[in-house]
Amino acid sequence: MNEIERPWRSDPALVGKFHPSYPDHLQVLVHDGEPRRTAHQPELCWVRVVAEELGPERPALAHRTDPPQRHASRRRSTSGRSSTSRSA
Repeated sequence: MNEIERPWRSDPALVGKFHPSYPDHLQVLVHDGEPRRTAHQPELCWVRVVAEELGPERPALAHRTDPPQRHASRRRSTSGRSSTSRSA
């Protein structure tokens, strides 16, 4: 397999994270679901990358200097008319 067949080696999110002696191996954290509901502790282990698949995009959160916008929400008053309130 050559570099063209191993695109993960040049993926910007993974560069520098592979084992120096095993260029297709990554250390990952493995856990058994929700830590508050199971007695199993998470553990680190090495895995070998053998293929790459596209997954869902996960947008990155940028640092914001302006405060978040407040959105008006509608709720029913006891008189049956809708009222508009500002949420904090």
